[in-house]
Amino acid sequence: MFYSQRTLYLFTGKNTIYYTTDVSKIGFMEWCKDVPCLVNTDGTDTPPSKLTDEKRLFILQATSPNPVNTKWTEKKNYVCQFVLNPPSKREIARVYVFYSLFLHL
Repeated sequence: MFYSQRTLYLFTGKNTIYYTTDVSKIGFMEWCKDVPCLVNTDGTDTPPSKLTDEKRLFILQATSPNPVNTKWTEKKNYVCQFVLNPPSKREIARVYVFYSLFLHL
């Protein structure tokens, strides 16, 4: 599953089998549960409670570390947050050198 810009997409393999902008009308079937749901949001586009209250979905949020973007998780004690620390300048420089080498091949 993927939620972005107020639209929820359901996928099977490489195919989109369903999408909707009205998540409130979805009845999550048994096969939809226990699957990852990538959520792409920011502070102005919080995911709907119908989606975030479904405790059997594994929700992964793609967002900046700004606290306003994760405000929707405040009263949900079942939500776990994982934070990826930004790379150091040295890591960025090392990767950039390898990336630029491939551009010139």
